[in-house]
Amino acid sequence: MSTKKDLYTAQRIMEDPNYNRKDKMFHKDSPIYVKSNEKIQNYQKYLEKRKKVLSVIASSDQLLDMIVSGTKEIDAYDISRFPKYYMGLKFAGVQSLDRDKYINFFYEGDKRAYLYDRMYEKMRDTLNDRDKEFWDGLFNFYDWNEISNSSLFSNETISVSDVINQNKYLDKNNYDELKDIITDVDVDIYEGDILEISKVFKEKYDLIYMSNIIKYLYENNYDLKDYKNMLKKLRMTRSGISLTYLNGINEIIRDEFKGIDYRIEEFEDSKSGVLVYKRRKKK
Repeated sequence: MSTKKDLYTAQRIMEDPNYNRKDKMFHKDSPIYVKSNEKIQNYQKYLEKRKKVLSVIASSDQLLDMIVSGTKEIDAYDISRFPKYYMGLKFAGVQSLDRDKYINFFYEGDKRAYLYDRMYEKMRDTLNDRDKEFWDGLFNFYDWNEISNSSLFSNETISVSDVINQNKYLDKNNYDELKDIITDVDVDIYEGDILEISKVFKEKYDLIYMSNIIKYLYENNYDLKDYKNMLKKLRMTRSGISLTYLNGINEIIRDEFKGIDYRIEEFEDSKSGVLVYKRRKKK
């Protein structure tokens, strides 16, 4: 992973909004998700007390919810080259900013560039060298409003109240606790398509979090059996589970994931849900 190459690509995207627009939903230059677009509160119970986790990076909201719920070790992956830097910035934000300033910087859009510059300077002191090189290379030429509103980031509508209600770590008491424990968490980063890099993960995990990657595979004509085979190859503890977010549940998915190892839990307030995979001994 070359930070200089990643920064060069990010700067190209800043200057040309179409530079990272491709036919596929997820790819090496995919935009960063500002926040999770999943109903995390509906599956938060599955994130509790998981010590060793394999998880997609995405917006990093789920990672922070996992950490405040007890996770100590994370193998974090993403097909895009950019989310790892946003994760570093959010982790630094938790360490450096109080809760209100954190929410303002990442979700509210204050528009006063000088305030964002001050907040970035606070975060900068706790960034590692890789993340500092990347974000310095953007903040030296652009302000945060320009960066966060560029096609380097996704353009979903943000409701701050929904973000707060959705994420356990943004509760005031939990946020204060997170500040105390976040530096004790070990995070290893991997980049690439999970179907291709899954063989590098040799650890046993309490939780394997797949987000909505299945939607990408389904819409790009992958055989869902490839997804099932990948889940079977990844190692889990005896009490471990794999969690897949389902943004819409169709009959093809229902038919493919039948059996004692799979359970689809539908959310009461939507057509979404989660696919819970747990290896069970057949009777």
